[in-house]
Amino acid sequence: MYANGGYLLGPLDGVLCLAYMPYFHRRGDYSDTEIEYFFAFVSSGVLAVLKRWLMTGCREPEEKIAQLIPECDENISISAELIMENHK
Repeated sequence: MYANGGYLLGPLDGVLCLAYMPYFHRRGDYSDTEIEYFFAFVSSGVLAVLKRWLMTGCREPEEKIAQLIPECDENISISAELIMENHK
């Protein structure tokens, strides 16, 4: 769990699992393995945004970054749909 994200990725995956695992289990439409991949994907994206923010000197306010992360997630869904349409 520490590959690709250093020492933060493992704990971030753990926090996401604790927060969202009960939700996914209630839905019942994802296996534990699928949920683990989901958390790995999301936590890597969050870390990428935070890394970029830090590397650019934290120019944007914290609130903007906190708002941007869920927007990135929404745009991923749109991008995936466009990619799938172009590969038909």
